[in-house]
Amino acid sequence: DITFRPCGPALITAAIQGNADTVDVCEGSTDEFTFNGSLSVGYTQPVYQWQVSTNAGASWADISGANSINYLRKPTVAGNYWYRLAVTEQSAISFTACRIASDIVAVNVHAKPQVNAGPDKVIFRGDSVTLNGTVDTDVPVYYWNPTLYLNNASLLTPSASPASDMTYTLFG
Repeated sequence: DITFRPCGPALITAAIQGNADTVDVCEGSTDEFTFNGSLSVGYTQPVYQWQVSTNAGASWADISGANSINYLRKPTVAGNYWYRLAVTEQSAISFTACRIASDIVAVNVHAKPQVNAGPDKVIFRGDSVTLNGTVDTDVPVYYWNPTLYLNNASLLTPSASPASDMTYTLFG
């Protein structure tokens, strides 16, 4: 019998320091994340290379200069970023097929929402009006401020019955 195996020990893991394996942030966030790799025993001269995929793992690109067991990820523009650590032995460095990849860690950078509270409205005291808010984002999270005199501040189109002049602002 002949048995084939990868060019190094198989167990390689990656983690985002202090976080789960997936992190969600908003565009413009200045958060930096440290990725920590670990590998099983058996490597004598491991060579590290962090990689990124922006197409859900269909292809991977080496990150220039990311050649240690840890990697500091800097802020980026909106998008879904998958990361992994690829490791090989120094003696097999010229054979990319001999790289063993870790599990995936992900950073999802959500675009800033486009928020619009709708046109200004004028009503008579005692009347009500429907506000016409819109939010354009992949994860709509929004709130009205103030919430006074709104029938349901969690709706984009709440009914407002203010007792006096009131300015409502929609935040996203």
